[in-house]
Amino acid sequence: MSDDAVNEADLFIVNACCCANLSFYPAIPQCIGCSTKVETCCAVAHCCCKCGTRGLGCRAFGNSVCIQCGLPCVAAGCKYPTVCIKTQVQLLCAAESCALPGDKEIPTACALLFVVCYPRCTCCLRLSDARQGGGAPSAPDFQQQKEGDIEDATDIDSSIVELTQHRVSACDTLSSPSSFHMNGRSELSILTLQR
Repeated sequence: MSDDAVNEADLFIVNACCCANLSFYPAIPQCIGCSTKVETCCAVAHCCCKCGTRGLGCRAFGNSVCIQCGLPCVAAGCKYPTVCIKTQVQLLCAAESCALPGDKEIPTACALLFVVCYPRCTCCLRLSDARQGGGAPSAPDFQQQKEGDIEDATDIDSSIVELTQHRVSACDTLSSPSSFHMNGRSELSILTLQR
């Protein structure tokens, strides 16, 4: 979450399953302390107990919250809902984040013990790099892919037409009375093809 006490560019994904992840936060001295940011429907809350950070008070949410109250290390408020659940909790060198539905700040990922299989197969992936790799293709890329699929489909259609023509001509050849004679009699029932 961009306005919190944790810099996501410093986080390495340890374990992840879909919309939730556990990350390693090796930045010292920034990792000393704890911070929390939670958003559930229309309720939001922040908590921060770290040296070198300003008190939260009512400035923690800016103008996005309609009702808010705050103390130096805790703030709570009410806002227009944008997600069902979104959390980020950091305690020393461990950071956990989850979003349902997922969003651009908390990417969908799959990982176990620093080995990441989604959004790309790698090891020791930064959370900020995982955000860059996911999502649907951009409109120009999607359009090019769609045009390529149409060309491939046209090639397949022409191949099917060609095979069908060969099959029809082979069927006509096989079904003619003069094509097969076995012991002087015509074998017309050797091959029956549905057209």
